[in-house]
Amino acid sequence: MAGDFDLELKLNDVRDFFVAPEYDPFDTTNLDVSGVDHLVNYLTGRRIRGDGWRLTVYLPAEQITPELPAQMQAAIERYSSRQIERSLNQIRAYRSEGIRIIPLSFALIFIGVAIFAAAYTLGASFLIQVIIAMVVINIFYLAGWWPMELIIFEGLEDRRLANTHRLIIRMPKTYKARG
Repeated sequence: MAGDFDLELKLNDVRDFFVAPEYDPFDTTNLDVSGVDHLVNYLTGRRIRGDGWRLTVYLPAEQITPELPAQMQAAIERYSSRQIERSLNQIRAYRSEGIRIIPLSFALIFIGVAIFAAAYTLGASFLIQVIIAMVVINIFYLAGWWPMELIIFEGLEDRRLANTHRLIIRMPKTYKARG
């Protein structure tokens, strides 16, 4: 990769952009993953907001045609749109599961409060009350955190992946002959 905003991919075939090529350990420019996966991996650890990103794809000279940029853009849009949809479906699944377990969480909290109240009102020893209080605190924490984890935090990776694919779709691309 050239600079923070100028990305370069050196491919042996135009299909290597979407499909991982057969790995050749003796070829120093050969990728062990597809070009898109390489871009996603590179962009994952970087701030991707903004429009300063540019991609240059180096291909064998015989594969560069006047139609190539339009064909590649259409293929990238199809591929990345599917990846975005997969990520959004996963986020929806996490949220649905989180919302579905909220009643279970309230039931656990109610049971914990009932046990604590029963131990307190029945005059259980102080040690038993402390142990029950610790159990109830853990129930509160787990029952309250579990759905929030699913609803808010579990989909962050998928959201990041969807945003990375949106960037790959919109970044300007140049195709040049390998030298």
